[in-house]
Amino acid sequence: MTRPTTTQDQATSLDRLHDILLPAEVNWWPVAPGWYGLLVILTAFGLLVGLRYMASYRKNAYRRGALRELQSLNDPTTIAELLRRTALAIHPRPAIAKLSGQDWVDWLESQCPEKMPDSIKGDLINGAYRNTGTSSDIKPLKLYAAQWIAQHQPTSKLGGART
Repeated sequence: MTRPTTTQDQATSLDRLHDILLPAEVNWWPVAPGWYGLLVILTAFGLLVGLRYMASYRKNAYRRGALRELQSLNDPTTIAELLRRTALAIHPRPAIAKLSGQDWVDWLESQCPEKMPDSIKGDLINGAYRNTGTSSDIKPLKLYAAQWIAQHQPTSKLGGART
């Protein structure tokens, strides 16, 4: 006895189809060993960059302090004193202490990439002997002093830099 064939018995019948079975999802953790190596390298690099930034920040603390103090100064003599104290922060005392007058001004100019105008040279050399003028007279000196403090290079022809 044979059974009559129906559409369900045929191999191509849509009733016999199954859903596609997908494989299980791949977890993102734990990662491959190469990622651990990359993580170690990136952490070491970040630590190195952070330590260098902190060293640079500490090294330039004298500049930030001098620039803050410069804002409140309105006298050529006190600005010249501030420039000398700033130079003493990074250069040996004997090399800076022996400089005065034109030698001091020439040394200041040699340490900064900005050229010092003649009027500022006169203010630094003769500022203590002049009457204090208005704040507009002092403005160019303060601007140059701020540039010198921010841009001077901590090397010296007079005996090396202190670090």
